[in-house]
Amino acid sequence: MFNARVFVGTMFAASFAITVHATEPVATDAASAPPAAQPVAPPPNIAKPVLANLNPCKPTYPIVSLQFEEQGTVRLQFKIGADSQLISTKVLKSSGYSKLDNAAVEALSHCRFKAAMKDGVPIEATLAVDYVWELNTPYPRSTVKLGDLPLNKRYYELSDAEKLNLRSMFDKLPDADEPPYPINGLQEIVELIHDVENMRMVAGKLALDVEIDANGRPQGVTVRNSPDRQLTRYATNILMSATYKPAKCDGTPCKMSFPFNFELAIVH
Repeated sequence: MFNARVFVGTMFAASFAITVHATEPVATDAASAPPAAQPVAPPPNIAKPVLANLNPCKPTYPIVSLQFEEQGTVRLQFKIGADSQLISTKVLKSSGYSKLDNAAVEALSHCRFKAAMKDGVPIEATLAVDYVWELNTPYPRSTVKLGDLPLNKRYYELSDAEKLNLRSMFDKLPDADEPPYPINGLQEIVELIHDVENMRMVAGKLALDVEIDANGRPQGVTVRNSPDRQLTRYATNILMSATYKPAKCDGTPCKMSFPFNFELAIVH
């Protein structure tokens, strides 16, 4: 059986800084705006676009990123139109964590801008900005564990020892058989269920079996134990929406159930 322990804690201090690359400082209200820096150098004789208001740009630190203590810097490139509106945004350099990157992109969409100027006429221009995510103090870390398996590996990336550990969690799995497994690994499923658990704020054991057919498609979920009906509904939808590597019986794809046991606890 798979055992996942999920702990939810109170919010600890987390912060981010915004650095906009440019030739001149950006005017901000130091008392109320996040740390600003400077908007990529414009062509000669063209005034840079300006981040007119940084206050709406402050993102919320993703709860799962806090739980996993994810930190890093994401660099975004964005284009400002002559009408001072944000036209497009793309990630130039990832923080290493998609949730932090996506939160930065979302936050940037709420910023307020002033267009670049050429000879007194507003023009379209491009800037780059860094969102620096860091934890000021340790966040009560979530111990999310399914056996001793890494969450970020696909089945074929597991070591022989990890595959042996996986097999041991199934009852009487013949040597010639291979268990099913989430095709992209366990982390996405665990994080999604963890997000739901944070909303519901319940403690207890959530035990589910997902039946996977020979094509890797989930056919149904059997609930063995749950502390909350709504949590069960969300978790079932998450597991039914995932894609799985099918089990193999004597080398042939076959139907087999995949068991999840989550222990949910709230740390105050």
